[in-house]
Amino acid sequence: HHTGVALAMYIGVISQSNWLLHITCLNSFIHTVMYAYFAAATLGYKSKYAQVLTSMQLGQFFLGIILSVFNYWFQCHLSPLSLFGLVFMHAYAVGLIILFFGLYREKYSKKGSTKKTK
Repeated sequence: HHTGVALAMYIGVISQSNWLLHITCLNSFIHTVMYAYFAAATLGYKSKYAQVLTSMQLGQFFLGIILSVFNYWFQCHLSPLSLFGLVFMHAYAVGLIILFFGLYREKYSKKGSTKKTK
């Protein structure tokens, strides 16, 4: 899924779009938390917070859309390329929400859970 983000960020940078600010900060924060989690797991730490991490990722997508959607109405000076990048980013984020929600439901819901009890 990182290819779409790279394309959207490239469009945002070349069009000097201010909507990148919130999305980039949210994404950087979530990835810092994720990689700290993965580093701890690699060192043998068994965490019960995988579900929280997936929830945080979903929250990132929703919050990124919410914080940047106002650009459609309050940034009258959006260039056509910046507008295309924003629409692309929102469509891409909706796709990620669907993807991650499916993962969340499959992995953490009681119906989709395949955990064995001992």
